[in-house]
Amino acid sequence: MRDAGSTRTTLDFDDDLLAAVKEFATQRNQSADKAISHLLRIALSQAHPVETCNGIRLIPRTVNAPITTMAEVNRLMEEP
Repeated sequence: MRDAGSTRTTLDFDDDLLAAVKEFATQRNQSADKAISHLLRIALSQAHPVETCNGIRLIPRTVNAPITTMAEVNRLMEEP
């Protein structure tokens, strides 16, 4: 029996992702659909601020990522 307010749908997941969800669900004594709902709620509830500069969306820099210089950009543009 489905919970009130739930919708049945068909989704295609990569095999490794589905295996990870099933393992996650098993560890928590949940069904895979409950685990997916739980994980989606967590992922979608986290704030993902979007920063822009002169109308261009900036990609957040990860910790310890090297700073890209114009010399590096020019070098990459010259590659075939």
